[in-house]
Amino acid sequence: MKINKKTTVPTPQQVFTKISGNTTRPYEIIGTGAIPLSSSDFVPATTSTTITPDVEVVAGPTGPIGFQGFQGPAGSGDGSGSGVTGATGVQGFQGPTGPPGSIGPVGPAGVPGNIGNQGYQGFQGYQGYQGFQGTGDTGPTGVQGATGPGIFEATYVTGTSISNSINYNSIGTVTGTGRKFPVLLDDGSLTFDYIKTTDLFNSFTVSSFVLSGAASVLIAPSGSLSLSGRTFTASYTPAVLSVVAASISVNTTNTGYPLSLSSPYTSVSANGTSIDYPASKNTTITFTITATASDGSSDTATDTISFRQYNYWGVTANSGITVGDLIDLADNFGSKELLTSRTKTFSINASSGQYIYYAYPYDYGEATFTVGGFAGGFAEVAGSGETHANANNYLEKYRIYRSDETGLGSTTVVVS
Repeated sequence: MKINKKTTVPTPQQVFTKISGNTTRPYEIIGTGAIPLSSSDFVPATTSTTITPDVEVVAGPTGPIGFQGFQGPAGSGDGSGSGVTGATGVQGFQGPTGPPGSIGPVGPAGVPGNIGNQGYQGFQGYQGYQGFQGTGDTGPTGVQGATGPGIFEATYVTGTSISNSINYNSIGTVTGTGRKFPVLLDDGSLTFDYIKTTDLFNSFTVSSFVLSGAASVLIAPSGSLSLSGRTFTASYTPAVLSVVAASISVNTTNTGYPLSLSSPYTSVSANGTSIDYPASKNTTITFTITATASDGSSDTATDTISFRQYNYWGVTANSGITVGDLIDLADNFGSKELLTSRTKTFSINASSGQYIYYAYPYDYGEATFTVGGFAGGFAEVAGSGETHANANNYLEKYRIYRSDETGLGSTTVVVS
């Protein structure tokens, strides 16, 4: 070992040095003398001393292991002494693994573990196909049961004052005491009640209601339209229900309404009644009948009268006429109709030298004509737009059209 003065050793270091012969002893560095150190710088290791901090010890490389010396002759002592333990020899190679030992006895069973949570349920499998339907022979037809009591043979329970009288028209009349039947209510519960005729037949209805006479009349500037000579008629279904009341009303100023009907409530005269004329043409007045049946149900129906102006048409050899002339012509040789527009299709025969005329209220607008399948052939003439007073003295402007040609013969005129 090389020891320099600057080496710092934190703890006492043992140094083995050969003193004499083959004997070695551990020593400690104790001094800081000059380098190299002298033997006075070493003391046996049994002496405790501290190396001064300014000594630097540098260990040199380890030399090779020397050959082991020969064993000396045995000592002559009594063997009670103990020699120095020799150095441990190099470990030999590991020997081969010995054969496996026999299996030991099975140990005791362990304590059972806790049961785990149940797993999720798997999806349900698809349903299999339905098997083929078996076919067997059809069994014999059973014996027909006895015919139950018919409506005429039925025996009604007693103890109720409710009467049952149903007119079945062609099959006769059944009378007797009413009886109750189970009835399913809207809330799903059951009760027992008497069956009414409307439970078996259609609801009570006013099936027809008609005012005789013209449904369209000529407009007048004022006053009232008398309905004397006219009659209201009505009919009802089902026939199994009787009518207990009926009356007629009207939706305009009138005389004699509401008009009540008497049993059997199927007709009533309008004599002595009237309705006021409306303020303008093409107005409709409505009559309404309200009838009540014996079971308490009721129904209504209506009929109407409309107030209109005439459209006129006819033939003449005159090349120009007034509305008044055309009215006279229509009354004597032509035609007229209470209409609500200029539209009209009519057949007429214009002999040689005769023109065809057509007139209508001015506010219906201009017309187009088709004669014998050909468009045109008509034009407005002088006097068109004149004011005309009808038979009721209602004033109205009229348009007058004349055919361009005379002698068109028997033909059809379409006005649109």
